Amino acid sequence: MRIVFVELLLIRVPFRRTFEHASAQRSHSENVLIHCVSASGAEGWGETIARKYVTGENTTGVVEKIRGMELGLWTREFETASDVTDFCSDAALDGSVARCAVEIALLDCLAREKGLPLARFLSASWPELASIRDKPPIKYSGPLDLGSGAKTLTNAIKIRLFGFSAVKLKLSGRLRDDVRNLRLARFALGSNIDLRVDANESWSRDYTSGIAAALRHARVSAVEQPFPKDRLDWAAEFSVRTGIPLIFDESLCSEQDALKIAALGLPSLFAVKLAKIGGFWPTLRVAGVARGRGIPVQIGCQVGESAVLSAAGRHLASVCPELRYLEGSYDAFLLSSNVINGNVSFGWGGRAPALDGPGLGIDVDNERVSKMVMSRFDLFGRA
Repeated sequence: MRIVFVELLLIRVPFRRTFEHASAQRSHSENVLIHCVSASGAEGWGETIARKYVTGENTTGVVEKIRGMELGLWTREFETASDVTDFCSDAALDGSVARCAVEIALLDCLAREKGLPLARFLSASWPELASIRDKPPIKYSGPLDLGSGAKTLTNAIKIRLFGFSAVKLKLSGRLRDDVRNLRLARFALGSNIDLRVDANESWSRDYTSGIAAALRHARVSAVEQPFPKDRLDWAAEFSVRTGIPLIFDESLCSEQDALKIAALGLPSLFAVKLAKIGGFWPTLRVAGVARGRGIPVQIGCQVGESAVLSAAGRHLASVCPELRYLEGSYDAFLLSSNVINGNVSFGWGGRAPALDGPGLGIDVDNERVSKMVMSRFDLFGRA
């Protein structure tokens, strides 16, 4: 495959409502898209989102990094998924969220050239890391973001009626509010729904002595990123004292982080996100560490992903056998505008089909994208 045109688009994705957690409050998202076209006319799309509190990168830096890539790199031939990983390394994209957009665009284009769904292309390319799951359909978790007691109760009832089997509740780090919302969420959800919580680094050591009993009473299955990302010592102390498994998110941005966390020997889960870790190859490497240590995986998302990253997350879920929880595909529920005419959101109970079309299995609508564009840059060739 030979690439003849590449562009970068910075888009503003508007939300239907404000989404809040302990680290941020958002009514829209600024996302980076990569669009490439091959000599045969196949198109590929990739996306990434920078969150400074997660990886230290911002959107401006991601755009500058991609625009600064050496022009001659785009002239090479791509035949395998490994050609794409070599390209990203040679372009000095490893370790950056920018890698995610470039890698997904090229993999999407290459899989379309070969007429294969991306998940099947990945499983054939990297069989040691990716294998097609044998338990369809895919099931997503339900989200409960921050809110008042009335909002938590109302939304928990809606989630129960929607048929979710697993739910994640955002906590604020304000003890009275969190104890109240835990109690109300468990009451509304009933006893059979798996309830885990996400603190987004908001807890102090003193806070844990007050929240531990409430977590046990609500039968919380796991706590996601309770402490600042570099306080693995606090995480270990909390886990040993309470016996509650920890989900590592902001602390886990690379394979090196995965090895460090696995070495702690704690009951834990790895939270992976394509944008956070930099695309399929590094994310599957992290999942490989999890598999080798018997650690379950939670596939997450960045708030505000368009259908491009939602579709990519679906393909990742299709090839991740150690998957415990899946988040994302909130498109129709959160976004007031998207980049496709169709819908890749989950359905009742969080169920969603595998995407069986070539590449990502979605068709990006250029007219829709144009209405969301804030900036557009030609990186290589001409349209």
